Amino acid sequence: VQVAWVDDDDSPPLTTLPGIATEEGLARLRGRRKVYWSLLRGFYLHHQGSVAEIRTALQQFDGPLAQRLAHTLKGVAATIGALEVQQIAAEIETAISAAEFDGAARMLPTLDTHLQQVIVGLHPLITQQRHDDGPQQPTQTGTTSHLQGYLIQLLEPLQARKPKPSSAIMVQMNSLIWPEDYTLRLV
Repeated sequence: VQVAWVDDDDSPPLTTLPGIATEEGLARLRGRRKVYWSLLRGFYLHHQGSVAEIRTALQQFDGPLAQRLAHTLKGVAATIGALEVQQIAAEIETAISAAEFDGAARMLPTLDTHLQQVIVGLHPLITQQRHDDGPQQPTQTGTTSHLQGYLIQLLEPLQARKPKPSSAIMVQMNSLIWPEDYTLRLV
């Protein structure tokens, strides 16, 4: 596929990103870097807790919600070129549509591994862009699903006594606006 790249903005340069086929993502958007950058940023900001949200929906036997969440993650992941995330989310969506909730739940750790690879890879790029733009106030409100997802993510690095991944997760947690009652409980 030949793509005419359009340098349509001053977005940060897109280098190799873990878990993301950037060339494929850009090709889907006909080289529109500004749009691609916006999608990467949106993915980073809005899909960090997707696995926890799907897990919660499955635990509550809310098949339609779990399927919609998996479908959304699949579509956005495909658009940005996060192909492993897209493939596993598609498999989970299929399992949910067949009412195989246990099978879908068993695939969530694999999905989470690939999703976190993408999120961690995007983190420096997103935070650098936010820093370059000046101080940014959080714009998205944290939910119980977000908090649950972050706590699950923190479990492994804390048990392994690896502070670097824990720090990155805490930065992600701090990028959200938390309701006052959550903040009181977290302090």
